[in-house]
This record gives sequence, structure tokens and C-alpha cells, in this order.
Amino acid sequence: MWQEEVRGRAEPWKPVEIEAAKNLRLLMLDVVVARAEQLAALNTDLVRSNDELDAFAYVAGHDLKEPLRGIHKYAHFLLEETKAGRPLDAQGRERIDAMLRLTVRMDSLLDALLHFSRVGRLSLARQPIALGDVVAEATDMLGASLLGRDIDVQIPRPLPTISCDRIRVREVFANLISNAAKYNDKPQRHIEIGYLDPVDGADAVSTFYVRDNGIGIDTKHSERVFMMFKRLHTRDAYGGGSGAGLAIVKKLVEQHNGHSWFTSELGVGTTFYFTLIGAGMTQPGA
Repeated sequence: MWQEEVRGRAEPWKPVEIEAAKNLRLLMLDVVVARAEQLAALNTDLVRSNDELDAFAYVAGHDLKEPLRGIHKYAHFLLEETKAGRPLDAQGRERIDAMLRLTVRMDSLLDALLHFSRVGRLSLARQPIALGDVVAEATDMLGASLLGRDIDVQIPRPLPTISCDRIRVREVFANLISNAAKYNDKPQRHIEIGYLDPVDGADAVSTFYVRDNGIGIDTKHSERVFMMFKRLHTRDAYGGGSGAGLAIVKKLVEQHNGHSWFTSELGVGTTFYFTLIGAGMTQPGA
């Protein structure tokens, strides 16, 4: 079989071919750099998620053990009473009532835990939403809890229309309004709901707030308040609760690529802020 090897005799590249090769090189570099940036972002998210999971598992385990210990204690007392052949007295009935309260509490903790876990797995359904309607829905959902506390809800100016997930933003407002109503010991309670005008050149960033004249929060708890099951008061103070509301708010806002924070003064009140990035805010009447 005949073979021939030829070197140094290739046809010279045409200018258009050289230009195409350069463009291909630049495109490939862009793809490689973009992919590297994506991987770096994913690794950062993974590290943060692992840290959050560790903290979440510890806190959830601690809080779920509390009612279990109480149920075990009261069940043990009742078992000893039964073994001794003593009839159920007033103290025994109190222990049964305590067990029932603890099971209800554990059920609410598990509901909050399951809801929190679902929040991060669901994708957003963005569409133009009139926030005034969303806040009205949130207050309707809270209904009796607001009426029973004689809360004055104020909206200084019409809220804009933004691109967001209606159900999730409604839950953000519902949680913030509920907390504003709950943690308030004033005879006249006020809640103000509004938004800040975008800074020049940052019209894609919408900042909203829920302000109250309640008990206030010590700013040293600025991170703790957004942690799952973290309460700043005793378990049954101010109507109790699972301590999951603000953790869910934080996660829902982060799903919109935003962030949440607060300013507060003890005894004067608190304002919770949150941003919705890329919301495309449209002023009412525009």
C-alpha cells in the first residue's frame, strides 16, 4: 500500500478564515469563563446551604425534643399513678391537658418545618401583580387576628404593580403584618405598609416595608430573628408561635433575589424591609 507524507505545503489561510478562528476562540473563552463563574456561584450556594442545613438541623432537633420530653414526663407520671391503682384526680387531668397542649405544639412545629422545607423547592411564577391587592388578600387571611387586636392598618400611598410570585409575596406580607400585630403592647396599635422610591439608576430594585409601633427588637438580634424556630421571648409570650415566620420571609425574599432586614427601637416600634430584585415596578396609574 502506497503512502505519502506531505509537510509545509498547506494552503495559506484566507483573512476571513483567520477572523472566524479568532471569533471562535473568543466565543469559546466566553463560554469557559461563564461556566467557571456558574460553578463558583453554585459552590458558594452549596457551602451556604450546608451551613444553613447544619444550623437548621440543630435548632429543629432542639425544639422538637422539648415537647417530646414534656409528653414523656407526664406520661410517666400517669403510668405510675395507674400502677399504684389510684383514680385519676385533678392533677392527673391537668397532666393530660398538658400532654394535649404539647402534642398540639409539636404538630405546629412539624407543620412549620414541612412548610419551610417546601418553600425552597418550589419555583417562582412571576407575573405583573398589583401589590395593593396582595396586601388586601394578606389582611383578609389574617382577619379575626387583626380585628381582635383593634389594629389600624395604614397604606400612605397606593402600592405599585411589580413582577413577582403572588402567593409568595402575599405570604411575606401576611407574616410581617401578623408579627407587627402580635408583638405590640400599645393601647393604640398601628401598622404602616409602604415602599421606598427607587434610587436613580436602580429602578429594578423595589424596597417595601411593614412598620409598627410595637415593643421593638434589640438590634443585637438582627441575624437571630431570621433563623428557624428562634424566638426572642418565652414560648407562650405574645400568643406563642413556632418562630418560623421570619425564617420563611427571608427564604421567600431570597427566592426573588432580594434580601430582608429591619430597623427598630425598643418600646417604640420596628420596621421590616425587603427587596424584590428585577421586580420591574410600575407606579399606580402609570
